[in-house]
Amino acid sequence: MYQQSDWISRLYSRRNIFIKHNKNQTGMTLIEVLLAITLELLLIAFLFETYLAHQYNFQLQFNLQRLQTQAQLAMDVLQTAITQAGYIGCPLLTEHLPIAASPSYQLSVANQLTGSIANEITVRYLEQPYARLLTQDNPQSTEKIVSAKPVLPARAILLITDCQRAEVFQQSKVIASKQQQKIILDRPLHYTFQSYAAVGRLAINKYFVAKTQRNYADGSPIYALFVEDIQLRKTELIEGVQAMRLYYSVQQGEQLIDLPAQQITDWSKVRGVAFELDIYYPPIRKTWYGYVSRT
Repeated sequence: MYQQSDWISRLYSRRNIFIKHNKNQTGMTLIEVLLAITLELLLIAFLFETYLAHQYNFQLQFNLQRLQTQAQLAMDVLQTAITQAGYIGCPLLTEHLPIAASPSYQLSVANQLTGSIANEITVRYLEQPYARLLTQDNPQSTEKIVSAKPVLPARAILLITDCQRAEVFQQSKVIASKQQQKIILDRPLHYTFQSYAAVGRLAINKYFVAKTQRNYADGSPIYALFVEDIQLRKTELIEGVQAMRLYYSVQQGEQLIDLPAQQITDWSKVRGVAFELDIYYPPIRKTWYGYVSRT
């Protein structure tokens, strides 16, 4: 910076010499005019390059900050999802908790968290907030009375659990009032549940990376982290996630071994999930690492 300032000072000194010299002359020669213009242009070019360098550094810092923000958001989403896998309103699922499945949907220790070769991860759990069963359950009845909040949408896939047993079912109709909701079932439940059992929507969420319909200013395609819910509705979550790689920690002897999805034979044995996220925001690309324990 000192050298640049000194160089600029010399340019101005040379310019002032020409101006002073001009005062003592009746006119300026063509060479003097051209030299003065050249010095002015050099000064303008230097200042313009300095401005461009400042703008480039500012944009680079902005892009890096945005990159870090997007990465942190994506990691938070995945960490929350993986932590929720198997949640049923009480301690996580165990192999000893009986769960009755519906014809099309089920929740178990073996499928609460699963992956695929395409580096997609699917989690199943009881969605929060959930309602509470208000009356003593009658296993032969197809009507269940639950609390008024949250409102349960019609035809939703629901899970009911009292932490001693659980069941997945589909409702055909909901009659809501200010005090309660009456759920009409397609069929009677298999189990009898205690009063204040949790009743809520079954979440089956698949997380994956895919290309969006947008491009960056340089023309390159924009990728993002997506989620697909139980109704197969896709929602874009975090822009800029270029790729995702997942590894699953499985107990082998006294060690935890990280394996890709295609090498997992029993998903109930997964004790943790490691993930790598490639985040891109032109012209910066970085990889973030995360890990979520399942023990």
